[in-house]
Amino acid sequence: MKTIDILLKTYDGHVHPLINDLCRSNALERIDHIDMNCGMNYTSHPLFQKMSSYSRLRHSIGTAMIIYHFTHDETMMLAGLFHDIATPVFSHVIDFLNGDYEKQESTEEKTTEILLHDPWIMDVLEQKHIALSAVDDYHIYPIADNETPKLSADRLEYSLSNMVNYGFARIDEAIEYYKDLVISQNEEGTEEIVFQSEDIAALFTRHVLQCSSVYSSDFDRYAMDVLASIVKDAIAQHVITVDDLYHDSEDACIRKLCRDETIRNEWLSFTKLKEVVPCPAGTAGSRIIPAKKRWIDPFVKGKGRISMLNAEIKEQIDLYRNKDYTYAVIEEN
Repeated sequence: MKTIDILLKTYDGHVHPLINDLCRSNALERIDHIDMNCGMNYTSHPLFQKMSSYSRLRHSIGTAMIIYHFTHDETMMLAGLFHDIATPVFSHVIDFLNGDYEKQESTEEKTTEILLHDPWIMDVLEQKHIALSAVDDYHIYPIADNETPKLSADRLEYSLSNMVNYGFARIDEAIEYYKDLVISQNEEGTEEIVFQSEDIAALFTRHVLQCSSVYSSDFDRYAMDVLASIVKDAIAQHVITVDDLYHDSEDACIRKLCRDETIRNEWLSFTKLKEVVPCPAGTAGSRIIPAKKRWIDPFVKGKGRISMLNAEIKEQIDLYRNKDYTYAVIEEN
């Protein structure tokens, strides 16, 4: 068993039978072949070379298990299970293609359509008397998703998995973080997943900020923009279609890309990408790519946000939030 998969057992002890049943659907089976790392796992960057595979389905199952653990609400659990069902090939790279690289939400638009056209999922929903409108938008459930920098099941799952997968935290540390969490009211009077221990909340936040530095790193932004350009070229040259992105696995889409010699060469060049460096604006081949900033400022039960309780953590969060990414970067020779 992969190290990060040990977390699944931690989330709720076992996978709910309804999750197992729905994972037989074509739409969910497809995202088992879409990696969470947005194409970075195909590059030669040392960090991504050493990681375990981490699929959108595995993340979605984990998110659903976390939701059920804290709420025992099957409908909310399914909204969590389905929240990434519309993820296209290379995930948020397609947001870059759509010009949505700072919000990274454009790829969620097809969720209802994909659910509606999957007979297995619709049959299960009908048998359970669950309306499509109750599960096609997990944003309506604050425990499943909420605004940054609050902690939600979605944000919690990929944070714990990534901090272990990147090698920033040990599996026992991630498990300790999870076991300290409960549901309680935040400063706004709404329910949130919160920590009981201030010390554990601080350790968790430090590891999350390490992950945040990866998500918005020069390499990630540059490589995702390069891959978006390759996909754009492939669509323009009719090598693939936009629909392929939402119905193919990544392996299937890559095979289509490589059928065209020009696109294949672009793809092979992308896979050799190892590192990037800042450079003067206007340098040939350079790119300026703004960043979506992802961070978490968890709530400590009965006390407040960790940034209010720990001056060092507040300084680290502020440094990350205020960083200016509007400078040029280029592939290192």
